[in-house]
Amino acid sequence: MAALSDAEIKQKLGNLDGWERDGGSITKTWQLKGFSAALLMANAIGHIANGMNHHPDLQIFGYNNLRVTITTHSEDAITENDFDLAGAIERL
Repeated sequence: MAALSDAEIKQKLGNLDGWERDGGSITKTWQLKGFSAALLMANAIGHIANGMNHHPDLQIFGYNNLRVTITTHSEDAITENDFDLAGAIERL
């Protein structure tokens, strides 16, 4: 899987509400209604990611915030797979 160019990353981020670039990753943070909601969303994302064999970093903080960070570890870069996963997460 080839690394995307800066221009490609910027264009693809424009199609994903709330996602941002953070160095070699893309990330989004949600503020949810409570800890249970954050856990449920993290589990749903984990299920989707596992099915895609592309595993993000998930962080619950402040009891109701969930941050998802996606990168292609094998390439140490942002690839099309990262945006495929972000798109699947957005469809939750």
